[in-house]
Amino acid sequence: MSTIEIDGSQGEGGGQVLRQSLALSCILGKPIRLHRIRGKRPKPGLKAQHLAGVNALAAIHDAEVAGAAVGSSELEFSPGAGRRGRHQIDVGTAGACTLVCQAVLPAIVMGAGREPTKGGPAARAASDAAIAAAAGIAAHPGAWARSGGGGAEPAGEGSSALVSGAAAAASSAPPAAEGEVTSLVVSGGTDVAFSPPADFAAVALLPLLRRMGVRAAAVPSRRGFFPKGGGRLDLVCHPMPAGERVRPLLLEERGEVAEQLVRVVFAGAAAEAGAAAVGVAAATALGFPGEAMEVFTSAAAAAGASAGRSGGGDRRSRDKGRNGRGGRGGRRGRGGHGRFMAETAAEAEGSGAAAAAGSGSAASKHRASESVAEGAGGSAGMRWRCELIGPEPAACSGVSVLVGAMTDNGCVLTRSAPIGGREDPVKAGRGLARELFAELAHGGCVDEHALDQLIIWMALADGESRVRCGPPSLHTTTAADIARVFLPTVEITFEPIAEGKHGHVAVVKGAGLSPGSVASARAP
Repeated sequence: MSTIEIDGSQGEGGGQVLRQSLALSCILGKPIRLHRIRGKRPKPGLKAQHLAGVNALAAIHDAEVAGAAVGSSELEFSPGAGRRGRHQIDVGTAGACTLVCQAVLPAIVMGAGREPTKGGPAARAASDAAIAAAAGIAAHPGAWARSGGGGAEPAGEGSSALVSGAAAAASSAPPAAEGEVTSLVVSGGTDVAFSPPADFAAVALLPLLRRMGVRAAAVPSRRGFFPKGGGRLDLVCHPMPAGERVRPLLLEERGEVAEQLVRVVFAGAAAEAGAAAVGVAAATALGFPGEAMEVFTSAAAAAGASAGRSGGGDRRSRDKGRNGRGGRGGRRGRGGHGRFMAETAAEAEGSGAAAAAGSGSAASKHRASESVAEGAGGSAGMRWRCELIGPEPAACSGVSVLVGAMTDNGCVLTRSAPIGGREDPVKAGRGLARELFAELAHGGCVDEHALDQLIIWMALADGESRVRCGPPSLHTTTAADIARVFLPTVEITFEPIAEGKHGHVAVVKGAGLSPGSVASARAP
C-alpha cells in the first residue's frame, strides 16, 4: 500500500494537520509520512501533547512508528487493526487532553470494523444508557449534585465519579457486552490556553456529534491547569458497528437563542475571587438579570462545605427566565459562595462590568443587553445559567471560563478561555461576552472551533451535510484540505450567504464510510 505524504506546514501549519492525518490514517488503514510537522509554529516539531496522541493511536491501532520523539519534524505512521477496551494516555505536562481526544475519538469510533453487538439490543441499550448518563452529568453538573451522587470518589485507577455515576444510572439495564464501550483516560491539561477546555466537549461538540450518530461522552474527573497539568479527562464512546455510517449534519436554521450559559471552573482558594469576578462580568455583559447570578459548587466541595448542616445550601445551579420565575433550586442560597457571588455582582455593578453596553447607567445597560439579545434572535422565554464550580481537585490553582448560547433548534455556540493570574477578570469576562456576540452576529449554527472539529465527521458521513457558520477559519480550511487528501471523493465548499451578515454554509458531500467497509478494504 502506497504511503500518503503530508506537508505538516500547510494551511494553519500546526497540530491540526497532524491530528487529522493520524485519525484518517487509522480509519482508512493507510500509512502516512509527515514532514515539517508544525512548521509554522515558533517551535516546530512534536510537543509532548502531540507525541501523546501519536503514542495513543499507535497503541490502539498496533501501528509501526518512526520519528516519534519530542521535537521531531518527521513522522512515519503505519496503522494496523484497532483494539477496543480501556486505554490510558499520560501527556506528562499541561498539554491539552482535548486535543489528544480530537485525534483519538474518530479513530476509536470508525477505526476498525467489528461485529454487531453480541449482546443484542439489550446490551446495546445498556451501553447507550451509560454514555447518555455520562453526557448528561458532564453537561449539567448541577443536576448531578442535586441527585446526591456528586460526592462519590473515584472508584480506582481508570475510573471516575462520572463514569461510576453513569454506570449506576444504567444499572437497571442488562450489562453491556464485553468491549461494547471503549474508554480513554487522558492525563494532562483540561483547561489550558490555545485549546478547547474539557467543558467545550460536553456542552458543544459531543451533542453535535450525537446528532450524527456518534455516541460519546467526556468529563474531567480532575482539572489540569497550567503550569502543572495533572488533570484527567475520561472519555467513553460506543464504537460504530460494522455496516453503520455517520449521519450527515443538517443545521441551516439557528432558531432563537433560548438559553445562555456562563460556567466558571476554579481550583485553589486563592482563585475564588477572580473566578467569581469573571463570571459576574461575563454574565452582566451578556444581559443576565441579577437574580440569575447563582452558584454551584463542585460535588466534592459541596459535600465538604455542607458537612454538619442540612439542605442543599449552595449546591444548586439556577435557571431564570425573563418572567422572573425560577427553575429548579427554589429560593436563592445565602451561605458561602452564594453570598460571595451576590456581593461580587454588586461590586461589578458599581465598577461598570457591563461595558459592552457602552454606558455606566443601569438603565442603558439593560436596554443595550436586551437589544443585543433580540438582535441575536433571543426568545421571550430566555433562560440564564451562571455556574461557579469549585474549588475543584487540581495540581495547581487556575480559572477557566466558558460562555455559551443555546437555541430552540438545538444549536450551541460557545467561547472559552483560561484566565491567568495576572489578567483582569472583569476585562476577561467582558471580552468573552463580546466574542460570543460576534459568533451570534453572523447567524451561524455552530462556532468556529466546533466547525473545524466537525469537518472530519462530515467528510466521513453518508450524504450531504449543510451547516450554517461564520467565515471559515484557517483551522477549518486546513481540516478540509486534509480530508480531501485522504478522501478524494469528498466535496467541501463554503458558500457565502448574501444577507449582509458575513455568514456561510459549509457544504460537505461525505464519503459514506462504515467501519465494515473500511475493514474489508484492508483485507489482503
